[in-house]
Amino acid sequence: MAICEKMTTFAVTFKRIFHTKRIMRLTEIATALHAQAGIAKDIDIQNLLTDSRQLGSDPASTLFFALKTDKQDGTNYIPGLYQKGVRAFVVHNDAKLVEAYVGASFIFVDDTLQA
Repeated sequence: MAICEKMTTFAVTFKRIFHTKRIMRLTEIATALHAQAGIAKDIDIQNLLTDSRQLGSDPASTLFFALKTDKQDGTNYIPGLYQKGVRAFVVHNDAKLVEAYVGASFIFVDDTLQA
């Protein structure tokens, strides 16, 4: 299954689950993405975040997608979000992050723009 198809399936599943007010576990999201994960703690995810400036009042239940483009690398925003309490991240395959952020969980994907 191509990553784009995986993301479409995940987006539909995620919207359906959130529409019914069910919280998704981080491991469920990793499974839906067919992605590798370094999960320190399986937390409930209630918020998806792609813009670090839009962090809400519940960072502990937020999953940040560190989008990587030709001009930006979302992993540059991980230190600030980690400091504010975010502990779940979707990143481009970069296992070094696991060691740098103790207690944080990472879902590794080939392309964060499609995730």
